[in-house]
Amino acid sequence: MTSRTPLRTGAIRKRSSGMKKNNALHGPLHDALRVVVGALERHKIPYALTGGLALAQHGIVRATEDIDLVLAIPQLKLPAVLESLRAGGCSLDVRKTIRAWLEHHIVQMEFRGVRIDWLAPVLPAFQSVLKSAVVRPIAGIPVRVASAEGLILLKLIAFREEDKIDVRGLLAVHEARLDLSAVREELLEIFEPEDQRFVWLSEAVEKPER
Repeated sequence: MTSRTPLRTGAIRKRSSGMKKNNALHGPLHDALRVVVGALERHKIPYALTGGLALAQHGIVRATEDIDLVLAIPQLKLPAVLESLRAGGCSLDVRKTIRAWLEHHIVQMEFRGVRIDWLAPVLPAFQSVLKSAVVRPIAGIPVRVASAEGLILLKLIAFREEDKIDVRGLLAVHEARLDLSAVREELLEIFEPEDQRFVWLSEAVEKPER
């Protein structure tokens, strides 16, 4: 297997004053982010914020009340992390959450109405998303945010209509700064070269959203 080009970590750029609005989280969403990130940092768990909050850091503003994370958590650390989250106010059953994580590699929990989704890096591509994440302050909270390339990779793997819209938005915002060759290399580890994702991506690059 040939070595893959790592996803870049520098795709996040400081933008206009509008970016500050994206950082203005309030109420339960802010508190949930603080509790979750605090627990992961204390236990030294590699993670990357994805979903709507991560998109906002790249200039794609979308209403969201969820926190989506890719994270690599060792089984031995899982009970302590979950207990920390429960002590911080998250609603979860530790035993059931551990079972769901080990069996399905995805779990959901809540914090005062805010849904928190965890996804394990079951594909090598997800590990690349973790490695290329960069720290950004969100409402005063330092958070490891997936890079633009990392988000594009995740969305091309899922490849739903809403994912395509987000990819077009990221292409328009970041333009030539993106390292799409690394994204394609990661996709080739999962899909055949003839897969429709590659054709679609080439067409989207040629005609980005404006």
